[in-house]
Amino acid sequence: MKEYEKFIPKKHRFQYHLVFLISIFLLSMPIAIFIGAILRQGFYYLFDDSIKFFSLWFLIAGVFTVYYGYIVVLRKNIKLSALNMSILFFIPILTLFLCYGFMTLNIYLVPIAMTAIIIGIFVDKQTGLLSAFVVTVILILSSVIYFGYDEVNLLMQNTIALATCSLSSIAIVILIDKDCTRIKLIGYIVAVSVIMFVIAVFSAMGFTSDAGIIFLSGLFCMLGNLSALILSLAFVPIFEFGFKLPTFYRLAELCSFDQPLLKTLSKEAPGTFSHSLVVGNFAETCAFAIGENTSLAKACAYYHDVGKLINPEYFVENQTEGFNPHDELVPEMSAKMIIKHAKAGYDLIVKSRLPKIIADVALEHHGDLPVGYFYSKAQNITENEISTQEFRYPGPKPKSKIAAIIMIADTIEAASRTATFNNDEDIRNFVTALVKEKLDKGQFDECEITMSEIHTVQETIINLLPAYNHSRVTYPPKKENS
Repeated sequence: MKEYEKFIPKKHRFQYHLVFLISIFLLSMPIAIFIGAILRQGFYYLFDDSIKFFSLWFLIAGVFTVYYGYIVVLRKNIKLSALNMSILFFIPILTLFLCYGFMTLNIYLVPIAMTAIIIGIFVDKQTGLLSAFVVTVILILSSVIYFGYDEVNLLMQNTIALATCSLSSIAIVILIDKDCTRIKLIGYIVAVSVIMFVIAVFSAMGFTSDAGIIFLSGLFCMLGNLSALILSLAFVPIFEFGFKLPTFYRLAELCSFDQPLLKTLSKEAPGTFSHSLVVGNFAETCAFAIGENTSLAKACAYYHDVGKLINPEYFVENQTEGFNPHDELVPEMSAKMIIKHAKAGYDLIVKSRLPKIIADVALEHHGDLPVGYFYSKAQNITENEISTQEFRYPGPKPKSKIAAIIMIADTIEAASRTATFNNDEDIRNFVTALVKEKLDKGQFDECEITMSEIHTVQETIINLLPAYNHSRVTYPPKKENS
């Protein structure tokens, strides 16, 4: 099921799109008013050039409608939530306003690349590139409407300048990738800015022979790209922290062992920390195998068990030899102590203002499965019928592919610590049985992961597991010097 289909119920889909299109039409009016006021230095044009105003209004509405249609029809992986749509439309509109502000100084100063950078980071590269194209088209259309009839030379200069400035968006979007750090981004944009200086110089030669104007055109074009970088670096953290969005920059920072939660986990629950690192390696490789965000999978794995910080000694990987607090508890209470780590992890992650999907995975990674060990223990000490309800995680089941990957990787890594494998067939049977158990209990019914992707995840872990369960060579005793 596509993301937008999950977000909008089928019976309300038409109404949703209609309301959004009406909103686009109404929103385009103040944008047209602002643009006209900038180009004509005042609001009197609303009366003197009303035809041009209405033309621009309808053209802006048309461009944004096509942009919206592209998102709905061709970018179905983008969920049409209020937050996503705010980013997809707010950033191009903000870029437009900034471009017109910079244009009062020089046409080559327009920071068109800002929208490509920000949307490329938060959404995807293709949509980022299209948003830059939308901004460029509106800038050119406004010039055509207000200068096309009377000032042909100015129109041509503006069109050439804007088209030149938009080229940097293409180069920057191509360079952005999921492993692109902030330092790399700065380096890429500085390099593109220098190249744009040369391109702008040649484009300026097309309409003037004044060496001073040609040089300034190149200089302003370079400064425009650098201003786009500065503005992007200012706005990206606001969205990251304000709306808890998982950009690849933020995810890389969250995977640092200097992060407070991970540092605390390594000190107070070292066994859980070690387990989380292995699950992180499994999840990262599995995510790559099925085309998911590897950085997000790794970050979710690192934090999926932070709830164990509440009572680390109740989890076997953190227990010292000879002491197990569960020996003093009835099975029902033991199960309760184990089960609550999922909700506790969710609360800790939310409190730390980490991306919501990381908190969701911490809550979902056990689904509504029972704590089998303590359920069996309770059955062995009583002859009465025992309900699994007290021994079952409350859910929810995994809602995303990442959560499904973490569930599988977490279960296999934990179970493999006490398993013995004599050959590769043992490993295959072991992994296959655990995955089948999750499938039989309907743990993946609420996420869009396919059977083919589950099989890929399963095979990936089967190939990885031997490296984590190898036996070490026993060295012979060292002879003492005679």
